[in-house]
Amino acid sequence: MMSNYLSLLRIIKELLQYPDHDYMERLNEILKNMQNCNECGHVRAFIEGIKGYEIYDLQQLYVKTFDLSPKTNMYITYHIYGNDKWRGRALAMFLSLYHKYGYRVREGELPDNLLTFLDFLTNVGIHEEAEPIIKLTVKAVSKVYYNLHRDNNPYHPLFKALREVLINIEKNIRTNQVQ
Repeated sequence: MMSNYLSLLRIIKELLQYPDHDYMERLNEILKNMQNCNECGHVRAFIEGIKGYEIYDLQQLYVKTFDLSPKTNMYITYHIYGNDKWRGRALAMFLSLYHKYGYRVREGELPDNLLTFLDFLTNVGIHEEAEPIIKLTVKAVSKVYYNLHRDNNPYHPLFKALREVLINIEKNIRTNQVQ
């Protein structure tokens, strides 16, 4: 079961990357790989929703959504703490978890970047110690999803899928179904 969630996280992580010129071609490959995936409905909806975009328009949407809007940025702790001192403690929690498993954050990147955390989960695996950060991430992703949905942003189905996957992972951790 957890391997299905990890596979879906890999797909979501890929789709949340900045859309370069090969991005639209990769969408078809991703759709092919999801043919037998029952949990992929929201991901499919996202892909179908952006297929008509020109790459330049999609790039503009990405920057507007994730780089310029505080309500939908990719920084997990920002959505929970803003710039409060507690955010620093939460960032240290991320770094501690990464350090424990030998994961290195790219230079210049904050440890709570959503793509960084997804990269950690998909490369290192899901561990019990990650539960508090996964809980935090569910709260942040829920807020981003709400804001994207309210604005009818095409990325909202992708965040709905991510929210559901993270909630299921959290449940599996709580019921000791992590290996």
